[in-house]
Amino acid sequence: MSQNPPCRHCNQAGSRWPWPFYDAKCLGCAAREIEDSPEFWAAQAAGTTTPEYQARLRRHWGDDWKEGHQRVKEWHEHGQRAAKAGRNPGNPAP
Repeated sequence: MSQNPPCRHCNQAGSRWPWPFYDAKCLGCAAREIEDSPEFWAAQAAGTTTPEYQARLRRHWGDDWKEGHQRVKEWHEHGQRAAKAGRNPGNPAP
């Protein structure tokens, strides 16, 4: 979630998880989108950075894909905290 400055969609996602809107030019939005992708969840289940997940990261971060992975993990942790706080992932609190 570290982005300087965060876009309006990332700002909203910070307080209303999950936020369904994205800015195509924003890497924070790319990380949020990847966090909800089959590639991310398959990598989570495998316990490793799969080639498919890494390829998805490289599309946005190139050789700095590990930075992208860190950002995806930050958004994932944010979503986990929101879920623990009792927020329904399919119905964000107002």
